[in-house]
Amino acid sequence: MPITDAQKRAICRITLDTPNLRNWRGTGFLIDKELVLTAFHVVGNVKTKKLYARRFLFEFGLGIRDAEVFETTSVDIVNSDPDQDWALLRCKKPPPAAPLLIGPLRNSYLIHFDTFGFPDAAKDEGMPYSGTISAHGAEIAMFAPAALERRAARISGLSGSPCIVNGVAVGLVLESSDPENEKSTQGGMMFAVPISIVADRHADLPFPKELPPFVAEVAQSLKPGPLLRRVAEQQKLPEAAGDPESLQMAVAGHMLRGGIPRTNQILLQLRTLLEVKMAESILCCAGSLWVHEDAAATLARAVTPPAAAAVVINAARDDTAWRYLHRAGYPIYGHPGWTRFVEVMTTPPGERQAEGLLAATRELLQHRFKCEAAEIAGELAYAAERGEPVFAVIPPPPPAAKAFATLRREYPTVSFVLLAGEALADEMGKAFGDIVMLKPSIDKDIEERNFNSYTRTREALVRFFADQPPPGATTERLA
Repeated sequence: MPITDAQKRAICRITLDTPNLRNWRGTGFLIDKELVLTAFHVVGNVKTKKLYARRFLFEFGLGIRDAEVFETTSVDIVNSDPDQDWALLRCKKPPPAAPLLIGPLRNSYLIHFDTFGFPDAAKDEGMPYSGTISAHGAEIAMFAPAALERRAARISGLSGSPCIVNGVAVGLVLESSDPENEKSTQGGMMFAVPISIVADRHADLPFPKELPPFVAEVAQSLKPGPLLRRVAEQQKLPEAAGDPESLQMAVAGHMLRGGIPRTNQILLQLRTLLEVKMAESILCCAGSLWVHEDAAATLARAVTPPAAAAVVINAARDDTAWRYLHRAGYPIYGHPGWTRFVEVMTTPPGERQAEGLLAATRELLQHRFKCEAAEIAGELAYAAERGEPVFAVIPPPPPAAKAFATLRREYPTVSFVLLAGEALADEMGKAFGDIVMLKPSIDKDIEERNFNSYTRTREALVRFFADQPPPGATTERLA
């Protein structure tokens, strides 16, 4: 949807408050009553990581016919991150505008976005851009057809504008593709940082708080009591003073959001509450949520195939498929936010003929649903009715084309994920026109580093638990 006047009122032009330096320009936008978010390089030097000492002029209401422009130079810095290129500022006098809604970018395919800012092409009245998001994860990549035009490609000054999806600001526009430094966008590509990164540093922002997968399961394993509450207080969680159930959920969510390092740190503190097998299981949950430097997870955030699609990934490791599925965008019971797969089966590798592949998949479905062969169709239909996708992961080598076609006809509601090398992926694409091809540039060294990090942490955790008294043997204490 086009940018509305109400949204424009929350977007400001930022210039140096010196007449002969007004060409230094950027954009910012309200995300709370007094808080303005912009790119760090608009108000500071990214290389020196220092804010400019000069005074800036913030102008709200530009680009709206007959609107009264609100100006202020009384702004304080709240927080900033030059590495991730964002700065949060507070206006001492709140602008007379409603802040933009902020939230996470939902998984989908070819997501439409809108933005508005003050590029060179429209430095006084502002200019809207729209297009599609081609990839998102730690960075949001956007394609804007208008930025291909000669005039609109001059987007210097658009830095700090919001990336808006369905009326919600989900990203902060930082830069465009300009490999030859021609001061104009090449290929219509622009890039943004997710606002969720800023929200992670400011718990009081009006940003929807969403839980990673497995939080409910992990929360059930955490016995409420003085030790869990002390851990929550130590981690500065607002729920530390809440009821036992909210306390369990808060600690579980905090652990998993922090990945393997934070989960391990808190597990060590909770030694007197947990058996080692349960601690390993919780750490495994965190290990399944790898997102940092993870090409498979980043790709899955950008590409959400329809249910029952066949997907080919040019990777060979089983855990790549599992991490992809965690990020593939399938909601459980229609609940938005972090999403997860519900059922996963892994067929034996090397089953290339139809008979063997069908038999292996049938056996796995029977085992998973604990049913007879004749009841599989009913179980699959019930899962589809509940919105619970069923996946079958097929390790390399992929099955023969005819065998795979037979498998898909037999189980039309099952989503199949095939792990294959790049050449094999191309072959599968030629054989089936409707297969979703996912070919990220997966760095094997990064894959190994992630896996080894988890393995080392798990081994150290087991050793620590072995050296400590078992649960109930001592009074609760912090490790």
